[in-house]
Amino acid sequence: MRSKILLLIFLLLFVTIAMTRTSKATLPYFSLDPISPEIPEPGQTFQVNITINEVTNLWAWKVNFTWNPSVLNVTAVEEGPFLSSQASPTAFVVSPYDWTKGCIPEISCGSIKVPAKTASGSGVAAILNVTALAVGYSSMNMTDTIMIGPPPTMTPIAHEVINGEATVIPEFSASTILPLFLIITATATILVKMFTRKRQDHLKIP
Repeated sequence: MRSKILLLIFLLLFVTIAMTRTSKATLPYFSLDPISPEIPEPGQTFQVNITINEVTNLWAWKVNFTWNPSVLNVTAVEEGPFLSSQASPTAFVVSPYDWTKGCIPEISCGSIKVPAKTASGSGVAAILNVTALAVGYSSMNMTDTIMIGPPPTMTPIAHEVINGEATVIPEFSASTILPLFLIITATATILVKMFTRKRQDHLKIP
């Protein structure tokens, strides 16, 4: 009986701890959408959204965005609706690109409403137009990130960052698929014949 009571107490403690951890608030975070795009061939253009998630009373934000310049090229950056839809008017800033290094040192936005207004929740902060240059892999990283609360304190908001990656995968043309199919078929035929011959030789052994 005593062992059952101790077991029950242990289970109650375990459930309480698990519920406490589950209910603990997560930090707001930057992320990319889509986070891992696969582009079928070089020359195609696609969009990547910088999103802000689960934030409260955001007044301004900033990121540094980097990529592999041999695989991708960011051609344009536009303001997303997240901050402007709740704290308009806003000031959206994009510093000059460094295409050779694959870097935009600053993409930032802040409310210039007086008195100060803020945004809460989740949404698209910026929209990036990206062109695939060559077959390969490119990380898409946000660094030196900042989230700031409203004046007069302008307290930094603790947050996390979830970066992404893009892969440019070539499509196989018909002229490529046919020879590849013939090679696979021929290889499979040779293997089947070899297996059949070995089996027949094995059966002939007295």
